[in-house]
Amino acid sequence: MRPHPPPRPLHPRLLAELERIGLREARGPVPAALWQRLTEGLSRHFTAWDEEQRHFDHTIEQVYAELARLGASPALRAGAERNTLLTVLNSIADGLCVLDRSGCATLVNPAAVQLLGRPQEALGGRPLLPLLLGPGVEPPDYAGLLARGETWRDEEALFVRGDGERIPVAWSLTPILAGENGEPGGAVLVCRDVARQRELTRSLSHRAAHDPLTGLVNRSEFEQRVAQRIDDGRPHVLMFMDLDRFKQVNDGGGHAAGDALLRGLAIVLAAQIRGSDTLARLGGDEFAVLLDGCPAAHGERVAEKMLAAVRDFRLDWQGQQYAVGVSIGLAALDGRYPGTAEALAGADAACYAAKLAGRDCWRLHAPEATVAAAPVAGSDWGTRLRAAIHDRRLALYAQPIRPLTGGGAPAPADAELFLRLLDPELGELRPGAFLDAAERLQLAAALDRAALGIVLDTLATRPGDTHRYVLNLGSASLADDEYLPHLRARLAATGVAAGRLAFDVNARDALAGQPAIGTTMAGLRALGCRVLIDDVGLGLAAPAAWRTLQADGLKLDGALVRALPGGRIEQGFVAAIAALGRALALPVIAESVETAAQLAALQALGIGHGQGEVLGAPQRWA
Repeated sequence: MRPHPPPRPLHPRLLAELERIGLREARGPVPAALWQRLTEGLSRHFTAWDEEQRHFDHTIEQVYAELARLGASPALRAGAERNTLLTVLNSIADGLCVLDRSGCATLVNPAAVQLLGRPQEALGGRPLLPLLLGPGVEPPDYAGLLARGETWRDEEALFVRGDGERIPVAWSLTPILAGENGEPGGAVLVCRDVARQRELTRSLSHRAAHDPLTGLVNRSEFEQRVAQRIDDGRPHVLMFMDLDRFKQVNDGGGHAAGDALLRGLAIVLAAQIRGSDTLARLGGDEFAVLLDGCPAAHGERVAEKMLAAVRDFRLDWQGQQYAVGVSIGLAALDGRYPGTAEALAGADAACYAAKLAGRDCWRLHAPEATVAAAPVAGSDWGTRLRAAIHDRRLALYAQPIRPLTGGGAPAPADAELFLRLLDPELGELRPGAFLDAAERLQLAAALDRAALGIVLDTLATRPGDTHRYVLNLGSASLADDEYLPHLRARLAATGVAAGRLAFDVNARDALAGQPAIGTTMAGLRALGCRVLIDDVGLGLAAPAAWRTLQADGLKLDGALVRALPGGRIEQGFVAAIAALGRALALPVIAESVETAAQLAALQALGIGHGQGEVLGAPQRWA
């Protein structure tokens, strides 16, 4: 291993500043108080630098004024001295004009001619300041400045060029003293084009307040806007949004696909709010909204619009379609939160409650209620998940799959098993609360194996149970070439028939064309297990991908079911999935059937099987 290069020595002035504020060397993360002292110290340093720069500019202007005075002096109308001075004036990069006591230009250097876009003869013969400042702008009191010997300075002016364009300039006007008695002899005007400087300042200011990927307001700027409204006496709503299944996009299409999805979603989400509202990307897959001057009821309606917009959004990327969900937390800013941190924490807690409720929904935070805070630190989730796997603090709930119409093909399974985490502090957690963390920490495959172990051990002790059960299988397990040997060994050890098991595979994974996933799916079916394609309808692949699909059933995504009865578009979409199932000779199972109206619509549209609250709530199974 090559040794690390030695650290580059710091600038002596920076070393002195670090020494002065007590930060002699870096040892781990800088505490907040020390960081504040550091930034304040460096700010004072740059403030001093700015003052030095202003002093330098003032000195240069004085030099310019002396050069201009000498260049305009009658005593130097000719000769080598005159030529030398004119050469110096003409080489100066700043625009320079020598004005007489009436304000007319008597000497103009080439830089001023170029900057002002006027020939030299057009700048003389009349007072110059009204010409440059243009109509509607009151010039300074030129005669008064000369009489008092004062310098005029303006850093934020606009001069009118010869073509009528207004250009941003910084300019100064310094009186020239003539004669032994010091009477005013005119003034020297120095002007500098600051268009590039102002554009750079605007760019830096924009970058400091906006996310570079999406162009949305960033966390720092968003928190400042929340702070401005927290105590202004008007009602506002704070909305925290965390995307669901975003990691699958990065895993399937790479980070470029994830970035493209975030940019597209930023446009879609911005279309759901007013121009007076603020949409921000806080980082990663987290967004936030500040709804200005509205009650909580309005925030709830906007949250519904956001949910629908995210459900409908699709990213086409290299022949594949990707979709995500979102969990939303709301906090009403109506005087109940003492500060910005408490308001953000409330919205975050409500978002966590939405994840606990199964994701793809919103929750409103009630500060007076006790809400378990989400353990946000990756190490905390890692500890919880590893302990749950090791100690088998996991529960399985079974939800029946029932026929919706007579005469159809039998379902490939009788019930689906859902995994829940039994946490000693947070209680029983649904998958929406921990799956994202498990995928991020690369523990999803370990969870899949732990769930499989519970299922097989339980079935081995229930010889009278002849039902067939569906387990969810994530992309990490599908791509693991050790999963099939592990399953084969566990089936042999427990004596459970492979036909008792079916596996839900996400449509994105099944249709991605990855050889390892295809091998695992074929291997599952070769063992005698069934394979169901889940989330069908979130993104339909090209027909060729369906022709080679090895599966035993399709599962209609719950978002499509929840949209029923809907109108012709919603019903047509579900009917198309039913037709796809018939074309593939595969049964179609509808998820999340929650109302009688949804059930009736599914039956009318030819969907053969369903699962959901209206057909049977999940019951503790193991």
